[in-house]
Amino acid sequence: FVGEQIDVTLKAPMGAAAGGLVAANRKKFRGVLESTDTPQTWQITWRDEPPSKPGMRPARVKKDLPVQALQFTLSELRDARLAPIVNFKGRRPAENRSNES
Repeated sequence: FVGEQIDVTLKAPMGAAAGGLVAANRKKFRGVLESTDTPQTWQITWRDEPPSKPGMRPARVKKDLPVQALQFTLSELRDARLAPIVNFKGRRPAENRSNES
């Protein structure tokens, strides 16, 4: 499932290891799963984007938010699942349409 969007729940909160980048009591993360060079170690990367306001048009130029990463082993996980990304519009993703032309 490398490269897929996943939800990860840790057994223990980040604590002092967070270094002020994320809340010290945070245990849940959603991001893209990546493999690392170290055996039995995985990495998840994400961007903390602010929630969009309803009724507002999206900005033409988005701020380039920093990518955050978290390395973990399977023994540190309580739960890991594929993120439920659902599209109810009934259209194929743009990347699939461009490949068929």
